Amino acid sequence: AALAGSVWFVALDHVWRTRLGDSAIGLVPAGLGALALAAAFTAWRQTDTPEPTRRLATTWFAAMAIAFVTIAIPFQLSNEGITLGWAIEALALIALFRRIDHAGLKYTGLALFALVTLRLVANPAVVEYHPHASVPVVNWLLYTYGVPAACLLAAWRLLGAIEVDRLRPGEKAIYTRPLPLTAMACALAAILVLFVWLNLTILDAFNAGRDLDLLFEHHPARDLTLSIA
Repeated sequence: AALAGSVWFVALDHVWRTRLGDSAIGLVPAGLGALALAAAFTAWRQTDTPEPTRRLATTWFAAMAIAFVTIAIPFQLSNEGITLGWAIEALALIALFRRIDHAGLKYTGLALFALVTLRLVANPAVVEYHPHASVPVVNWLLYTYGVPAACLLAAWRLLGAIEVDRLRPGEKAIYTRPLPLTAMACALAAILVLFVWLNLTILDAFNAGRDLDLLFEHHPARDLTLSIA
């Protein structure tokens, strides 16, 4: 039942594009995701069903809702919109993991956080998203990097309190010490994202051109600012 939406998606996507075009194509996966999410809540409320069965059904429908939202974001958004959407979705998955103890929720959220970090740290196209900002610091770079960093820090706090207690047998074989490793990874990713934001913000502030160019020739004032920061 949970996989039914994925069977209908291709046909519904084709009909939508044929009749209505691509302007709001993200509504197709978003609508299927909303149905899956409603089914997940319905399954969770079946209190007369054994808890393991109820949790399994809820997780399957929730996983499909997550998958459709993940598809809807790049369908409808572009540039930093994809990154912000995935960061918020990843945090929502980690928060849901606190309510429903299913490892798939945690690892899906962590996978999305890994994609977000790569898009912000190792994606040279990020400097082409918008022209050079007229206002230093308080500009598009602040929310593009600040929101994902805040989500990563929130995930660090959420996972840090429960990760060790919820380790599976296979995970315990990897964890040589009882440390919240994935929570620590989220914190390190947040530091890395903030470090890149700091450098890009200073480069942008001293950039005289229209675009945000990563030029590294000697510039005393900018270099001093980078060193102090």
